[in-house]
Amino acid sequence: MIKSKKLFYLFLGLLLLNLVLWSIIIERVFFKEKIVFLDIGQGDSEIIINKGGNILIDAGSKKVVEKIEKELPLFEKTIDIFILSHPDRDHFLGIFDILERYKIRAIILKDLSKSDSLYHQFLEEIKKRKILVLVPKESLKIHWLKKDNVLVFSTEKLKQKSTSQHSLIALYQFKNFNILFTGDIDQYLEKQLIPILQKIVKKIDILKVAHHGSKNSSSKEFLEAFKPLYAVIETGFNNYGHPHQEAIDRLKGVGSFIFRTDLDGSIVFLEKNNQLIYFLKKDKI
Repeated sequence: MIKSKKLFYLFLGLLLLNLVLWSIIIERVFFKEKIVFLDIGQGDSEIIINKGGNILIDAGSKKVVEKIEKELPLFEKTIDIFILSHPDRDHFLGIFDILERYKIRAIILKDLSKSDSLYHQFLEEIKKRKILVLVPKESLKIHWLKKDNVLVFSTEKLKQKSTSQHSLIALYQFKNFNILFTGDIDQYLEKQLIPILQKIVKKIDILKVAHHGSKNSSSKEFLEAFKPLYAVIETGFNNYGHPHQEAIDRLKGVGSFIFRTDLDGSIVFLEKNNQLIYFLKKDKI
């Protein structure tokens, strides 16, 4: 009887493992294009994976490497472009481990001058590795496939209340969908971005909510201008009150479906039959 139970549990374990492996194979074979908002704790990191290559936006935790390894094929060891929205540690802390495991072809940065010893160490590392570095002062367009483009905007020349809120903004035009990555911009910068973005897009399908859901971001005017269908808040345990209820209420006010990495895990978006589909990966970090 005991032996039969052991065999049953062994069979059940193998069956579950088999299902997990097949789900990974199906995802990677049939859905070669995806956008993943990585669950790394209190920090930002997103990866765009498509037939043209891989784009990583921010790397705010040492957990980024293990998360990326779960998204990329086993023998894929190249990040074609790394976009750093701004040089705060919760946006670049994991890049050192990534540099050890992956080849990065090009890096897009906000600036080269921040007085942070760890950031200077990062700059020295990419200089040593002879990685191409681009520092856009206004906007930069990356032709990624025939239809898909990445637009990177600098907020440096916009009016500012605090230089700490400046970020590179990335707009990924994925088939018929627009995905906006906002870094840590505040409401003051959001409002200035409205007319700039409206010249390019009429709607935002997926919004990476600025500054981990801070009450000083996600302004009513910005959200009403684009009415994002999905809003992703990347956050973990913190002492800042992120995400703030005011920001959540404003997102709900425009009808956004809200995801939180601290509650939902990594959020994966795919396209099928001209529709966005998503699933959640709630593995512990």
